[in-house]
Amino acid sequence: MYHVMLRGINRQDIFLDQEDYWKFIKILHQQANPKDELGKPLPPKCYFFAYCLMPNHIHLLIRQQDESIGSIIKSIGIAYASYFNRRYERVGHLFQDRFRSEPVGDMNYFLTLVRYIHQNPVAGGLTRLVKEYPWSSWIEFESPEKCKMPVCNTTAIFKKVSLDELKGLVNEPLPKSAVALESGKEDRDRLAEEKLRNFLYDQFGFSEPQTLGDLPETERITILQAAHHSGFSIRFLAHLTGLSPYAIRKSLH
Repeated sequence: MYHVMLRGINRQDIFLDQEDYWKFIKILHQQANPKDELGKPLPPKCYFFAYCLMPNHIHLLIRQQDESIGSIIKSIGIAYASYFNRRYERVGHLFQDRFRSEPVGDMNYFLTLVRYIHQNPVAGGLTRLVKEYPWSSWIEFESPEKCKMPVCNTTAIFKKVSLDELKGLVNEPLPKSAVALESGKEDRDRLAEEKLRNFLYDQFGFSEPQTLGDLPETERITILQAAHHSGFSIRFLAHLTGLSPYAIRKSLH
């Protein structure tokens, strides 16, 4: 389970009108509800539990399945960037080079993230109330009958908390410091991130940590063991690669 944030390059807007927002929601829907060429349903590529599309960035609460989180986010980013560049006759990157992510370790933090993600438009001054913002997943929780394109696995959340309880939590303001991706931790880790990128490039010829999830298992294990032996913690490696702490810990034994 991960909290993921994607931001427009140079903090530029990535949604310019309603059609753009709907296109991104459709891409999320297709990830959660894939079909083959004949229209037959396939197993979900991942599960979403909350999302919010802001003008220049995106928040996702997501659980990976067979594919790594890096592969999933790359697929989403390529699909939307291709659409956006084609529509607006532009070229080049749309998103910052690397998405930001953090593993979600327990139910309390999971609920904190559900609150935070849906409160983003209120905190950003885009709307007065959570329920008034049209480009988040909150409608799937509060008014599912009005949702045109469901994305999230709300059933799993309602097994843990009632709608009334969730409404109370989501409408209670949450301090930014409660969420690591927005607390400045990423900035404090910038030098360590650059150190890891340099290590990967010098030792193995590539510098993007999130691509580790797409490598063959034996190669991935070798690289993780080398990185950990060089002083990079399991939590830090999980933060940058998108691999789960459990998967990394297993690779080290």
